[in-house]
Amino acid sequence: MHSLILAQQHVYGFEGRTSEMIFIAGFAALVLVALLVMKMSLRNWLLVATMFVTCLAPAVDNILNQYNPTWMLSAQKYHAELHLGLSLLLTLLVAVTGGVAARTLSPQAVILFLMAVYAGTLQFIHEDAKEALQAIGFALATIPCFAFATAMSSRTYDGCVNLLRMMMWVIVLWTFCCSVQFVLNPKYLVSYQGRFFGMLGNAQHAAALNAPMAIIAIWLLMHDTMRRTKLLWIALVAINLLFLGWSGSRTGGLMFMVGLMAVLYTRAGKAVLLLPVAAGVVWVLALLSDALQIGSNLERFVSTDNTRDWVWTGMLQAAFESPLIGVGWRGGEVGTENSYLGAFAAYGILYFLLTLSLLAVSIWQCIQFNLRKRWLRPEHRALIDIFTAFNAMFFAGAFFEGYLLARSFIPQLMLLTFAAMGLWIRHEIEYNQEHVHEQLMNENVTDYPELHEGELVHE
Repeated sequence: MHSLILAQQHVYGFEGRTSEMIFIAGFAALVLVALLVMKMSLRNWLLVATMFVTCLAPAVDNILNQYNPTWMLSAQKYHAELHLGLSLLLTLLVAVTGGVAARTLSPQAVILFLMAVYAGTLQFIHEDAKEALQAIGFALATIPCFAFATAMSSRTYDGCVNLLRMMMWVIVLWTFCCSVQFVLNPKYLVSYQGRFFGMLGNAQHAAALNAPMAIIAIWLLMHDTMRRTKLLWIALVAINLLFLGWSGSRTGGLMFMVGLMAVLYTRAGKAVLLLPVAAGVVWVLALLSDALQIGSNLERFVSTDNTRDWVWTGMLQAAFESPLIGVGWRGGEVGTENSYLGAFAAYGILYFLLTLSLLAVSIWQCIQFNLRKRWLRPEHRALIDIFTAFNAMFFAGAFFEGYLLARSFIPQLMLLTFAAMGLWIRHEIEYNQEHVHEQLMNENVTDYPELHEGELVHE
């Protein structure tokens, strides 16, 4: 009874009809625009569905000790099973269309697969045979097929851009689900502190979704050649920033700023042209923030409270307790506030080294692509910016969240998607280098002075 009274006394804000009408009109228009302007292949639709279900997780009401009864609760509770089922369909599609080839596997996909299988193997020790076999089977069913499918979809520059548009469909669907719940009962979208988590389990996870989606939308706004989608990208930038601010997640704020710097640092001049759009977005967000009464959430972004020190200390203690194979998750006792320490604590030194190797490979690719950017056509070079931005966001956020260790969560699938784009970037750079080398061998070098600068000759 006391819990019920506490729940009834809690004030969430946004009880008025104004904010409800904003959600109904705004997000209905968003879905309509998306349906009209975005078209995809069957393979990409399956990728969208697979990524979407990993954006779902049930949130627990700690006062009433039950799941929040959202209209999507069944899908939230069984999101891992849905992920598995869609992956089997994706595997069938990839096999039928002949997309299984070792050369199309990115190094990130290989490392993530090894990490998942190794963690599953250690479950024989930490848990039981059933848990171990389920973990290994899940890795076998979900990681390779997604890596192969994204590699098939990113064989051209346009294919890479379509993958970015595909991820926008994921956030459109997720936003639509949140909007329906907002109309039905908005209290199931936020914690008792008023922090937004939407269709996920907590505010940090929502921020880990919304921050990269906002950056991708900004990149598309700047570089997508489809003029009819501009309004959609502006709307998605605003929506994701609203959700990010509503979550009050400092980790999400850090991820967004890191990604924004990576996307804009080579386009500072052209970015000035977006200032009027940015001013309009900020104005709309200010109105929505007032309607939703989320000012206190925004204040968290400048808070200096240390909420992770004690968790990190516990992770280190667990890691040194069993440095070779870790201590497992101990029913959730090992914290998830740092992917790297969590890897060491739960699964030991080898898993930790695999995690560092994933970080090292991604850093190496970002450095190499940026150093060799001149070997891409000028209109293709911006793809390296978003590749760098996402990797910087992903691994920076992993210092404060344990999503790198999750079995079914969208950040890993986004990493696999960008890794597939990295395959195209590397192939295109190498192909252009070989093409120029052949020109140098077959023609008089003085006929092509621009080759001395490493630039491409366009025929």
